Amino acid sequence: MSWFASDEEVQIPADILARLESRVGVGCFDEPERSSVERMVDIYQKIRWRNIQLETELIAAQTNMGYMREQIEDLVSRLRKTGNEPRR
Repeated sequence: MSWFASDEEVQIPADILARLESRVGVGCFDEPERSSVERMVDIYQKIRWRNIQLETELIAAQTNMGYMREQIEDLVSRLRKTGNEPRR
């Protein structure tokens, strides 16, 4: 599960960020103090977090499906032992 459990955040070194900000103008009137690069990093981090949430939910769903499959197989084997073959 290490493919999604990393907590590393994208960090842009200050000198590179300063150079990018000098080339990139403020692109948003409601957030004049934030550069477009900072907004892109923020958007990326939100998307990455949502991706981690969805991957976690998928793993939980697959685990639950596995438990349900085991229960169904157990029920079918018990029915077969009693002579009641389940129909398909």
